Amino acid sequence: MQDYEDYSFGQSQGYFSAGSWQGKNGTYRESAYCSPHGIVEIYEQIGDHPLVSMRFIHQGRSWMRRWDTSWGDKTLARLAREFVESVVDA
Repeated sequence: MQDYEDYSFGQSQGYFSAGSWQGKNGTYRESAYCSPHGIVEIYEQIGDHPLVSMRFIHQGRSWMRRWDTSWGDKTLARLAREFVESVVDA
């Protein structure tokens, strides 16, 4: 139980980490946007009913946003960054 190592890294800017497409015909994926303030969990679904859902936990509260559409990775990263900024600045 005590045979482990601890690590800690500073993070000065955010980055998008895209997950791989899963499901029949690659219809959904889970990704993350990592910021200095925390992690935004991103769920995407494509096909007949596209959607994007984001969840950000900050200071003990869970914040969520959802759109009934889909976007590319650069737009998802921008939306996640803006989501973090709006919650932290509130």
